[in-house]
Amino acid sequence: MATFKAIVRTSYKRVDGTYRVYIRVTHNRQQRYLPTPFYLTQEQFTKSGRIKDASVLDKCEEKIRELRENAKRLGFVGDGLPIEHFVQLLGDQASEIDFISFFQRYVEKIRKEGRDGTADLYECALHSLHNFNKNKPLFFSHITRQYMLQYFESLKNLKPNTQLNYIYKIRAVYSAAQRQYNNPEVGLTVVRYGVFDLIKLPERTSAKDNAIKTVEQMQALINEPYTGLWTCDLAKDMFILSFVCFGTNIADWITMTQDQYKDGILYYRRKKIGRQAMEKADMAIRVPEVGKIILEKYSGDPKYIINFGRQVRNNRFVRYIHYFFAKIGLEEMPEGIKMHDIGSSKNGRYTFYANRHSMASFAINVCGIDYMIVHEMLNHAMPSRFRTTDAYIWRDYKHLWEANEKLVALFDWSFYTEQHHEPSKQYYNVTSRKQ
Repeated sequence: MATFKAIVRTSYKRVDGTYRVYIRVTHNRQQRYLPTPFYLTQEQFTKSGRIKDASVLDKCEEKIRELRENAKRLGFVGDGLPIEHFVQLLGDQASEIDFISFFQRYVEKIRKEGRDGTADLYECALHSLHNFNKNKPLFFSHITRQYMLQYFESLKNLKPNTQLNYIYKIRAVYSAAQRQYNNPEVGLTVVRYGVFDLIKLPERTSAKDNAIKTVEQMQALINEPYTGLWTCDLAKDMFILSFVCFGTNIADWITMTQDQYKDGILYYRRKKIGRQAMEKADMAIRVPEVGKIILEKYSGDPKYIINFGRQVRNNRFVRYIHYFFAKIGLEEMPEGIKMHDIGSSKNGRYTFYANRHSMASFAINVCGIDYMIVHEMLNHAMPSRFRTTDAYIWRDYKHLWEANEKLVALFDWSFYTEQHHEPSKQYYNVTSRKQ
């Protein structure tokens, strides 16, 4: 049975020196506080928050009697409800639930699951919405169709894909809130439906547009001299390494440990597909010579294949690849742009992920490699109609290695083979490195 008590929360003092009166609801050993329209000075309550003003107590008791009657009508149904649902049914409003706080908890949950890349994307959407709301709490009661249309209008200067990603992420979190707070079985709708219905989403830019179009452009990137900025040089080398290793995702490179690289063969399980499709997504790659050179250059980490030096082990450093694209004419770069601003340039469309699109496009369009072989090289999920057959077949990766040899043979790798790199231990403890 729920209990109710009128109290003053002594830790919440207003600018005018008064304190608000709340009704504390205790249900299933959890507590929530319902605000009242009453405010007291410090002389009108005790240090523990017990109210001394008789007139305020009487009015609060009237409200408490109403709440008790509502709780009785719920009966055993109320006992089984989470406290958020229970309080809402008693008369609380969605105006007391902050969507921004809910969003932050949602991001923290994803991060605790080890999905830092996904959490970063959700966090970008959260910051965008929070900034639009002038960094104030955003209660669910304020989120209407018109509000979301105004927010979406504020994104018009961003790329279509960025607009879509923000809306999709916000909508996903909003849906999670509906699942948590709404209870159709008892007619409880705290988080309203249909607030995204009027938004006309732009068409997503095709992933094919992110591919480097010609062998000459890719060769120019390969031959591009180093800048002397270690982070940028690492980004270029990682781009090339990924390109010659089946377009392996940066998220997988970041977590690969030394025991996954044996006798020139790289063994890994793709995180993205393994998580989304509940498949093992195993892969074995025979690393080409240029890949071995890069791996040797960035050896030296006691645990991981790639030594990131003092850089955080996440995918944020890949923004520096924009710099190389700009230098070889594949991406516009505004005059006066600073190196640390490159990742947020609105003019650029090529990203680190372009190596994956480029690898697949060259393999099919230039080398004439079979579509399904490229599908395997990309380590995409097996089409459902083939999964039963695939369960009977043990994996042999030699045909993928042979296909990759054709792809790598398209390019001149003298830029790498003619250089003699020291292992990256030389970078690991450098105290004065330009970033």
